[in-house]
Amino acid sequence: MLREKLLWEGPLLSQALHGIRHLQAVTENAIISTCNRTEVMAAISSPRAIDELRSYFVSQGGPALADAAPFFIAQGRSAAEHVLRLAAGLESLVVGEYQVLGQLKAAFYEAQRNRASGPILNRLYHHAVAVGKQARSKSRIGAGHTSVPSVAVDLASRIFSDFDRHPVLVLGAGEMAELVLMHLREKGVRQIRVINRTPERAQMLAAKWQGKAHDYTELAEQLVETDIFISSTGAPKPLVDATLLQQVLRHRGGRPLFIVDIAVPRDVDPAVSVLDDVYLYNIDDLRGLVAENLKTRQQDIALVEGMVDAETSRFMNWHGRSQTSLQIQALTHAAEQLRSQYVQYASQVLPVAERASLDAFTKQLMNQVLHEPINRIKDLPITGQVQPHEEILRQLFKVSQKEPVS
Repeated sequence: MLREKLLWEGPLLSQALHGIRHLQAVTENAIISTCNRTEVMAAISSPRAIDELRSYFVSQGGPALADAAPFFIAQGRSAAEHVLRLAAGLESLVVGEYQVLGQLKAAFYEAQRNRASGPILNRLYHHAVAVGKQARSKSRIGAGHTSVPSVAVDLASRIFSDFDRHPVLVLGAGEMAELVLMHLREKGVRQIRVINRTPERAQMLAAKWQGKAHDYTELAEQLVETDIFISSTGAPKPLVDATLLQQVLRHRGGRPLFIVDIAVPRDVDPAVSVLDDVYLYNIDDLRGLVAENLKTRQQDIALVEGMVDAETSRFMNWHGRSQTSLQIQALTHAAEQLRSQYVQYASQVLPVAERASLDAFTKQLMNQVLHEPINRIKDLPITGQVQPHEEILRQLFKVSQKEPVS
């Protein structure tokens, strides 16, 4: 239920972007909100932004969210690296999947459209897209299917040359069933039927993935109509046996029925495999394909992690130089304000002829005083975290520091 409360889409997403943008310590933000995750990427001016963001989430998700405390928080380089890992497919539910890069692009499009992002996050987005493309063009991390649902759909698509035209029935409404529906939509399947013992859940998934929900009592009728049956429930014993399928086959006119049972325990009695025109594959048949494909991807994970690390360093170097420039500008501005104030005060008691000399002298003096501190600031290491000197500058001269948070 918490996930549904924080699934921000359409007007709710715009509302969240504006709400977070107006938090006191948040200067920029972008939100990626899907069925699997809701994440806020933000540039902040103070560490108190963490508490502000947590409070905002609780205000949207209710007291249960505060009790559950399922927050993942990263700052500085870790935050930037997390976003780039997302883009590269390293944090996907299925490693290497392309979908998350599209979701990230959509998230930043909405952030820019709602004027919630700014120079820091827009630059981070540029690096994220770059590493996402690089990961898929220079590695095999996206090669082959590595989840049971994706392999199930891929196997079905190989059986039928015009796969997208055949009706598909999905039994179940859990995480595996939803992944099956996602892959069916990606394959362009036009006729998707969903059945579950809980009608509301079936209706929700059918609506989300552009299918049609049917009552559980219609199972036999839908098995007559469908060509591909994929089952994934949590039932303790088989829901489809030889007796049921024999009745179904009498009304199918000899059309083959392709069945993929990815449930554990099995939804389909293995005995149905001896029936004519029934082709049954279970989860054990698919796991071999999954393992083979995953081995291919695992070999390239280290390669992609190296790409992410290098691209993160490029972003953090840019960010560090940018923040250093802002610190120097703020320090110089604060010193100039102080100098001008005292020159103006002194000018009231000095002859006009001496005022220009005083102005020139104090400017030269200020530049000499600031010369060494500015050089020291430029020489400090870039870490992506708020450093002690930055906190001192903030307190003494109101120098602001913006850092990425995810």
